[in-house]
Amino acid sequence: MSNGAGGNTNTVAPPPTLVKVCFYTIGDNRKVKTKDKPVIVSHGTGSDWFYARAGTLASDPKYVFGATSVYTATQNIQNLDPPSVKIIKLYFMGHGNPLGFIFNESNSESLVDPASTNSKVSPHMCTDTGDLLVELAKWLAPGFQIGFLGCRMGGTLVPQLAAALSHKGVSGTICGYVNPCDLGLEYPEKGDYDAAGQEFTETVGGTTWHHNQIAQYERTANVTP
Repeated sequence: MSNGAGGNTNTVAPPPTLVKVCFYTIGDNRKVKTKDKPVIVSHGTGSDWFYARAGTLASDPKYVFGATSVYTATQNIQNLDPPSVKIIKLYFMGHGNPLGFIFNESNSESLVDPASTNSKVSPHMCTDTGDLLVELAKWLAPGFQIGFLGCRMGGTLVPQLAAALSHKGVSGTICGYVNPCDLGLEYPEKGDYDAAGQEFTETVGGTTWHHNQIAQYERTANVTP
């Protein structure tokens, strides 16, 4: 727009493109058990299954990542294309536990609480997770949501990471499940994980499985700027 004085033109930058990004656990080479359940891959390993489901969640195949380590995940974020995008939803789907999300089953590389003093958590993974969160803060859109789509990460990991990501100039939520869950791999047509819907449970071998893939997250923690 001209200011009428010197022909200067002020332009308003277009809003950033909002994208959904999904990391999935690699290195799970166990064959998928499909008895009595419709699945999105007819054959393959656990990681094949995760990859297929990740493709139903990310905005584009180029936003689906299988990282060999936390450091590699940071590089994946750094190299998002185009560099002007902002992440509105970020999924970590696959295997996890109260201590972390497992990027790579073959070497146990995991996203953890960067302030953890637990003897079971490698110090280098704490450092690398801290670096990943710093990088993420540059890419997250206002009101972002990070979802941990795997077993038992909602109890401690979700609030720990929300605290670690707070005070970095971004605001949003981090979500997860407290109980075991089966990731929604059987029902991809249900879409996103935070859509309200039916929840049901079944007990197999003494373990109660919560089929949260078509219900809301069990635990949410806020990230404050």
